[in-house]
Amino acid sequence: MAILAEELSAELLVIGNILKPAQLFHIEQFFEKRKFKIKVWDRVDLILKIFSEHAISPESKLQIELASIKHM
Repeated sequence: MAILAEELSAELLVIGNILKPAQLFHIEQFFEKRKFKIKVWDRVDLILKIFSEHAISPESKLQIELASIKHM
């Protein structure tokens, strides 16, 4: 996975499972040690990003923010 991400010069790696914050941190650290800057998202991060782009009302924005905090 790491080799493929580097070969493709990927800026974002989306993992199709739900990861713990420590797991996301360690994956990002792995890439940083190899001097490769890449964002790592899990499935929940991707869903939250999609919803946040489409949120219009203040209530929906707060709900997304709350969900993001719970996911941390």
